[in-house]
Amino acid sequence: MSRRILRNRRDPELKVYDEDFDLVATRFRPTVTSADWIALPGAVMDTVVPCSDEYPQLSLEASHLKGYKMDTGDVLWTEKQQIASLVAAFDSKLINTDEFTLAPGVSSALLIIMAALKSMGIGEIIFELPAYFAGIEQAELLGLNVGLFPASPSSGYRITPQDIIDIDRISSAPVALMITQPRYGLGYNRKTEELLKLREALRPGDIIVVDEAADQSAPSPFGKVELDGDVKIIRVRGLTKGLGLNSAKIATILHPTDMRPLLGEIVDFTGGAIDAAAMRLVLELAKKPMRYLALLEGARNYVRQQYQTLQSMIMGLPITLAPIENSYLATAHFRSPPNVDFDQFREYFLYTAVEIKLPIVRGSSLYFPYDASGEIIRINYFTPPENMTRSGTAFQKFSTSLYERL
Repeated sequence: MSRRILRNRRDPELKVYDEDFDLVATRFRPTVTSADWIALPGAVMDTVVPCSDEYPQLSLEASHLKGYKMDTGDVLWTEKQQIASLVAAFDSKLINTDEFTLAPGVSSALLIIMAALKSMGIGEIIFELPAYFAGIEQAELLGLNVGLFPASPSSGYRITPQDIIDIDRISSAPVALMITQPRYGLGYNRKTEELLKLREALRPGDIIVVDEAADQSAPSPFGKVELDGDVKIIRVRGLTKGLGLNSAKIATILHPTDMRPLLGEIVDFTGGAIDAAAMRLVLELAKKPMRYLALLEGARNYVRQQYQTLQSMIMGLPITLAPIENSYLATAHFRSPPNVDFDQFREYFLYTAVEIKLPIVRGSSLYFPYDASGEIIRINYFTPPENMTRSGTAFQKFSTSLYERL
């Protein structure tokens, strides 16, 4: 097993920081422990459920908790018949129960997929950066070779067909390409044509995995894409994550039908049981797919309002918000002065955030490639409006403190 940073031939100066994320987090520990922050732009500990009053009321009894809700074999055939209506709603097409596998959340779904890729003889998983850290660490945990490709800011941090062709493979074995939709940490969609061109650039036997964890789109841009072929495509989408229901962990793995036996077997031996409350909620939503779509639209509207609030408060500052087309997770980009050493700028940046009690998640924690143009931090728009307003005020104070220091 190996991890390597792949060379971007079009943008060879891009840097991927190999830092201890936990060590960075310890610098904010006193502020977090005492809950003495001025704002939480990353909103890890302070999130909301948009349109919460519009959900059906649920009640659980002990009898509802009997048995395992595990999508192996035909155990969940009845439930999947109903849930298929939700998948059909956001993909705008009918779907059979052997075309998707249920998992307890997107992270668990990714682990199941990683195990399947290993079983299928995949030689290396290539991650388009930025990327979700858990998928990278899961692949390494399973002993898979990992290649990290620093996608160029000039291409919207998207790997291109030419990038794929230029990659030096470690062996003749097939590879898996892990990409995100919407683009991770950036909040915009990749068009269907882009996905198909990536598929054309790969070799027969290769696989594309699309992490759609935070996707709120309906219809999905990839809904009509045929998943089977010389290059198979696997998609992962959280049924509840785009609604802000992080504790109702249930995700769909959309895949070619011939992968269903393998994925069902892996679900079984990994103990991929779905929480009973999450299952009841999703089954209730499945009764009225149009209500589900309306809740997704309500969540998107909430994100747009939050984005507009923050955007209005940072006007005139050297800060750019990643555009929100889809998703509730994005980033803010703080420009670095041209006459300042970039590594020194990043250290001043972190020092200032600690000093003014503004806990942040840096772009390096999201595996962002850096081109020395500035620092990047995560923004979670599923946060109370008052926290978004506080974040805007905090960014004003932060900018004054940081750029005066420089």
